[in-house]
Amino acid sequence: MNVKANKAILELPEVDELFVFPSCGDETNSIGAAYMVHAQHRLEAGRPVDIEPIGSIYWGPEFSDADAELALKNHPGRHRHTYKYVDDIERVVAEKLAAARWSRAPRARWSSGPARWATARSWPGRTA
Repeated sequence: MNVKANKAILELPEVDELFVFPSCGDETNSIGAAYMVHAQHRLEAGRPVDIEPIGSIYWGPEFSDADAELALKNHPGRHRHTYKYVDDIERVVAEKLAAARWSRAPRARWSSGPARWATARSWPGRTA
């Protein structure tokens, strides 16, 4: 996602609104293609292109803190790792990233996109 480019597009006089899809990986190509085909069919039929906003992309199940803790307690690898609940996780993550003072990417392999944050290998000072 290029924030500067999106800002420049939004500032164009002919642009009233700009919607940037929350995920910018290859998986969104199919969604964009489906919207484009839908729009083409509507235009060919002389109908307005009335594509509704996609809305929330959080379609999966929701888990409470209690659900997460139960899953962690019952996980087969629970004896190899420690965990704790943190009220202000954003602050803790920011502090850990700032403390790492990365001058280059970590040596561990990263996937592209959001999945890279799910791997313990992407965290500095990892013990797992």
